[in-house]
Amino acid sequence: MHIETTGRALTRDGSRFFYLGDTAWSAFADVTPDEWTYYLDVRTGQGFNAVQFSLLPILHDRSLNPGTDPPFDIGAVESRSHWQFNDRYFSRALEMIDEAASRDVICTLVVLWCSYVPDTWAAQKNPKFVMPRDVLRDYLARCQELMRRPNVILVASGDSAFVSPDEETFYGELIESMKQINPVALVGCHLQPRSLLPAALDKLVDLFVYQSGHNANEQSLGWRLAHYYSSRVPPRPTIDMEPCYEGHAFGGLQRRFTAEDVRRVVWQSLVAGATAGAGYAAHGVWQWHRTGSVFTNPSFSGMPFDWRDALHLPGAGDLALCRRIAETEGLVGATMILNGLDEPTATVSSVDKHTDGLDDVLVGIRQDPPHFGGLAYLTRGRQAVLPLSPDDILDVRGVDLTSKQPVELAVRNDVGGGCTLSSQGFTGDLVVSWNASTRREDTMT
Repeated sequence: MHIETTGRALTRDGSRFFYLGDTAWSAFADVTPDEWTYYLDVRTGQGFNAVQFSLLPILHDRSLNPGTDPPFDIGAVESRSHWQFNDRYFSRALEMIDEAASRDVICTLVVLWCSYVPDTWAAQKNPKFVMPRDVLRDYLARCQELMRRPNVILVASGDSAFVSPDEETFYGELIESMKQINPVALVGCHLQPRSLLPAALDKLVDLFVYQSGHNANEQSLGWRLAHYYSSRVPPRPTIDMEPCYEGHAFGGLQRRFTAEDVRRVVWQSLVAGATAGAGYAAHGVWQWHRTGSVFTNPSFSGMPFDWRDALHLPGAGDLALCRRIAETEGLVGATMILNGLDEPTATVSSVDKHTDGLDDVLVGIRQDPPHFGGLAYLTRGRQAVLPLSPDDILDVRGVDLTSKQPVELAVRNDVGGGCTLSSQGFTGDLVVSWNASTRREDTMT
């Protein structure tokens, strides 16, 4: 397996594919061999082709499972600043990555969560776990075999917010070290939702893997950040690596994100330009929660489900359908212009004040000659207005994402000079794709 980039697409052995990554941050420490085989059987059967891990414990956000075997003695670091790495952990991780490779599954490795980096927001809360430089060198040496595997994508940072210029410098040096270890591996950075990748790191990454997050009033970050990153120069693959997790609480509130919430964010991200793929997580799988275990962050995330139950939440099927449609429609790596917005501005500071109604209907015009057409995501009962005449539409296809069945669409003249796509027969949210005989540069309504 050889993973590369071609423009905005990921390729494997020369062929484009839609990255569909399930999140199992803590799996290397918590999974038994039989569980890992079962997990891969289920997720590959559902349509996933990647798994996302954190190589180090996410200290503020994990389940304290009996029998866990982490990469270092957490208690020894906390009590007496003594770092002792666990050889069993790294050997087990290597075996798991190789088993995944035998199924053609990519392993995306987050190398250094921000908890371990000086002057980050997480390190300020618990400075005992900031890695000294000599410990970091030892850690990277132990990761070399993992990082050199052909089926890995490397992510330097986890939850970074770049509150200090030193954090940017630190991760720049880390990326350079990672590229020395594996010069051909693709490297990205995972950030907090409202943070943007600094310009110096933008020059170093091979793909954009952003997080739209778990706060109820920030869900439009999915498409806003997709629009921003997919407009960067040079173009690179863009993936919402961490949309809202299915079953996760609304950032400290009682309600939990449903499968419909998750697929809405993912489809909106794709329409807005995140056409290389998507991440997914079920609340219980990502921290490999076992019934009866203590979870360290229930006030924000809500109590997790047992991992076995979370593995079968319905959103996995919704994301697999997204992958199938993206690949069938030839949308992987497509260039999308969202609603005529030419300026790639991710207005993250005021996203909770978003009131213009775009979240209900998102329309993207494809900009990949000779492929004229586009993609639209509509919430229940809405219709899409396109800057095309009905005569320009060659064919149009719609899928009801609730029933997962095709729907018939009507194309009619709009009073504003374009055309309207609508369907009376769909029961939930709808995705629509179309081909056109020409490309129109008009601003969309």
